[in-house]
Amino acid sequence: IRDSVWVAAARAQTPADHRLVAEAYACRGQLFANRSEAFQHYLISAQGGDIEAQSRVGEAYFFRHYGVAYDTSKARQWLTAAASNGHSEAAQLLKSIEGTP
Repeated sequence: IRDSVWVAAARAQTPADHRLVAEAYACRGQLFANRSEAFQHYLISAQGGDIEAQSRVGEAYFFRHYGVAYDTSKARQWLTAAASNGHSEAAQLLKSIEGTP
């Protein structure tokens, strides 16, 4: 993202744009990262059908990333969406959550 993350967030229109903004917020380092903004943009992107964001949102609910509360139901929902769209890592995590080999 060439502009500041705030400008990019304001200009984000597509699910891919929001995923890039989320990644920028998440990768700004320990002192400057904005976990809640990162999650909100991942969620917008996931709702728009971005499979990487769907996986990240599922992981967030399962591993408590970005300050999100643990919720296996929501984790399964998002990981299932990502897995059904071809995200292999989401499918593996979903299998481990459900205890299937």
